[in-house]
Amino acid sequence: VVVGWAGCGEAFVTAPGGLRQAWSARGGSVGGSTCPASHLAAARPQLASWRVRSRGATSVGVVMGDTGEKQVGVQGGEEEVGGAQVANDVGIVDPDNLMQDAVARALKKADSMLDELSNSEASKARREGRQQIETLKNKKKKQEEDGQKAEQEVKAAKQAKIQRAEASDVYTAAMRSCAASAAKGLAGKAEGLAVLKEMEAIGVTPNQATFAVLMDVLAKAASFGKSKPREGWDILRLMEQRGVVPDAAALSSQLSLMARCAAKGADVSLQDGLKVISFAEERGVEIDAFLFSSLLALCAHAKIPAGKTRLQAALAILKQLSDAGIRRDTVVYNNVLTVCGKCTQSTVADALEILEDMDKNKIEASAYTFSILLSQCANSIYDAQSGAELVEDAEEVMTLMRGRNLPPSVAVYNSWLKVLSKAAAYGAVGAKEASVVLAEMEDLGVRMNVVTLSSWLSVIGNAVLSEKATGADAKVAIVKAREEGLAPPPECYNLWIDAVGREALMGNSTVKDVIGIVEYMRSVGQAPGTSTYNRVMSVAARAVAAAKSRKRGSITDGKAILALMAEDEVPLSPVSLSAFIQLARADGSKDAATEAWKVFDAAPPSVRNEHVFTVMTTALVKAGQKNTAKTMLDLAKVQGLLPNTFMFNAAMGAAEESADVDALWEQMQASGVRADAVTNRYLRLAKKNMAPTRVRVPQATSKRRNISREKRRIKGEPPLDDR
Repeated sequence: VVVGWAGCGEAFVTAPGGLRQAWSARGGSVGGSTCPASHLAAARPQLASWRVRSRGATSVGVVMGDTGEKQVGVQGGEEEVGGAQVANDVGIVDPDNLMQDAVARALKKADSMLDELSNSEASKARREGRQQIETLKNKKKKQEEDGQKAEQEVKAAKQAKIQRAEASDVYTAAMRSCAASAAKGLAGKAEGLAVLKEMEAIGVTPNQATFAVLMDVLAKAASFGKSKPREGWDILRLMEQRGVVPDAAALSSQLSLMARCAAKGADVSLQDGLKVISFAEERGVEIDAFLFSSLLALCAHAKIPAGKTRLQAALAILKQLSDAGIRRDTVVYNNVLTVCGKCTQSTVADALEILEDMDKNKIEASAYTFSILLSQCANSIYDAQSGAELVEDAEEVMTLMRGRNLPPSVAVYNSWLKVLSKAAAYGAVGAKEASVVLAEMEDLGVRMNVVTLSSWLSVIGNAVLSEKATGADAKVAIVKAREEGLAPPPECYNLWIDAVGREALMGNSTVKDVIGIVEYMRSVGQAPGTSTYNRVMSVAARAVAAAKSRKRGSITDGKAILALMAEDEVPLSPVSLSAFIQLARADGSKDAATEAWKVFDAAPPSVRNEHVFTVMTTALVKAGQKNTAKTMLDLAKVQGLLPNTFMFNAAMGAAEESADVDALWEQMQASGVRADAVTNRYLRLAKKNMAPTRVRVPQATSKRRNISREKRRIKGEPPLDDR
């Protein structure tokens, strides 16, 4: 039987028993055209039934027999042609009988041949030969199967190894992601160990890289108080239990973990850090400059052995490094300089000596080196004279940097501005000196960033009280930043507000000046938020308190600020509410007290905290509304607040009889609330049968004292209890 197939499809002819012949016709035309001779194939399946199937487009099949042919058309489907029909069409008569006869003759012939062959010696030899051949075939087949099996096992092992390596990489990446979260305070030891346990659960063995990143997770988490040095030691011991030798990276992270814990006040000593170095030496870990740099970072914060300064300890570590044959590098020296800056007994001269030692050992200083030197200058300022001297030292440091042809760095200029900011707090410099720094940056093509702008505004704000800067200088800085394409964040606008607020303390600005900052922000598309309005309302209260007349501000201006807050959809906060009440108190009018009460009464309980109740009480007392003031303590209790010393003092200030003071004192004692200087003053008056409302109690609210308080705050000094 010959079958030809024409068209673009694929054909199958199937007979009983699974016998199948396939043809592919890719070169012929569609629609029944004839197929080239190269696409004809011969097939001799059992004649019973034919099944012709086409995959694809329209195709034509032709079945050819001895005396005729059969054409079958199929279009993307299947057509069955029975055996009898094929026989009639192609000239084969009664295929079933023919098949039975053929089988019978074949069986009879086979029996005859078997009898003849079984009686001959040759037959036996042939049988043995066939058996040997069959044995050899079976042996060869088994060898081939064994070889294939071994090959498959090797391949499977290799694939499993690849999968484990890929899984290890995946989990190491997951651990790095955990470290990134730890740097933001969002992860710690628990999250890192969870990744480790999941690795081991699926049969992936953690390696040095995995454990090193886990140690980094703990080191970063320490900055947020989420890990401790002993937990780092636990991980190092776990490494050894897993047969993994701790490497320099893991041990460096342990030192970083200890340094960050020490920086947050944990009881960590330099000796604890030296134990890490000994741990490395005992296990044959190569100790490099990076490991010693981490030890120096610990030296900047850890407890130092008695009889040594922090800088002396750092220099001893530097000598130990050299004795070990490890070459000093820039990072090592930068860490020594950082320790120098943290050492209260060291000076800028000590830092410059370290720089000279770098030059002597032919170690190149980096821009960061000079940033550290400038930080040393800032840290050494403690009064106006030292401020002036260290500003000169900072200029010398800048001269040294310029002489080394280092590329200008914005970080260095930011550090220089921080020196000026610290000096400005003591009245040594002002806006003029800061402008010189910005001019040099502009000449060298160094673009300011947010830190630059913040530092510049800090110089201006700190210099206002010494009258070496004004709020107008702060506006110049903001406008300059915007001209350079920098979008000042809200924090920078808050520094501008602070500058205007300090002018208000001196009576040199009005409420309208601070409202003007809000209007400027809105004009440039910067929406004021809660922190900004808190400052604005506080500055407004200062301006009204410092003003000699209501021309500089009144309760009307406070209401205008509340209206702006409503427009910007900024809700009242405890700070803005208490500042508004203080503004009303400073205004002094009954209308102002009434307005303050309305805002207080309408405010949600979550905003009315202890401080708000205190200032509302004092405002009512000043406005002569003593009866309402007397109810404030009970109202606070109803709201669920526990009265503190300041609230009791405010209530005593509303007392019209000495017996009222004594009664309040009994409540304070029963509640376990301690007395302060104001409480004791009221109690002394009560013993003399004098009520606070009948005696003018001196209050430290003079312009001079307010300025003194603000100066202490700028310098970072604790406030004086001068009430």
